[in-house]
Amino acid sequence: MPDINALFRARIGWDAQRPLAFEDIDDLLRETALCLPFENLSLFQGGPEPISERSLLEKVALRDEGGLCYELNPLLYLFLRRNGLEASLIRATIFDEGSQDWLPLGGTHVAVLLWHQAQGYLLDCGYGLKQPLRMVPLCGEVARSANGDYRVAWPAGAGFAQLERRLAGEGEDWRIAYGFDLDDEIADCGALSEIQRRIAEDPRSPFNKSRLMALLTAEGSRVLTEDALTETRNGRQCRLTLAPGEFETFRRLFTRRFSEPPA
Repeated sequence: MPDINALFRARIGWDAQRPLAFEDIDDLLRETALCLPFENLSLFQGGPEPISERSLLEKVALRDEGGLCYELNPLLYLFLRRNGLEASLIRATIFDEGSQDWLPLGGTHVAVLLWHQAQGYLLDCGYGLKQPLRMVPLCGEVARSANGDYRVAWPAGAGFAQLERRLAGEGEDWRIAYGFDLDDEIADCGALSEIQRRIAEDPRSPFNKSRLMALLTAEGSRVLTEDALTETRNGRQCRLTLAPGEFETFRRLFTRRFSEPPA
């Protein structure tokens, strides 16, 4: 089995000799966000292969690809566990701001829970351009990052929680990102493969209609669709309309590697 510790570090530029302590997690999440694109390309390449630790490592760490939440967050979870941290995977359900309702594909978002000194934290590197970029305490404390403010709210009491997000300049307007149950843990790769199957096949899935790549950058973000490449730098947006076939040309803008994977 390939070494996830060495491969993940090489992929995101994390020093091979640097220990991973709890105090480093926010830095880790930021570096991960800048290196691993949120993308659905495997859904359009003859169907994705079943998820396993090996398939995740080969896809993201060796082939320099990205993935969706059920690929990126499990890889982060495995890396955390490999470095001695107490983590688990949970299911979540996305809240649609447009319809002001929960998406019908319930339980298909995957996130990470981290426990440290009897305190819990929500981690998510698979939420596209809206990811928190740092740990979000389960106690309700606000986590502030360059990507906005985040908090975990408990509208229905113990058990069910919501991740909420507030963009800079929006005052006290908190928006629901997704809901989750602390007890709804993902036990194995079979459950991840089932989530993957639902995302790939269900007509209500937002990710099986056309190819998409999205990546946060130090200055903003970069998004590639079949029609356009959109880049935001320091609040200013530039959109380049693509001709048919140009998607493949611009894919390389979403690959960022700091060092070669170990032999």
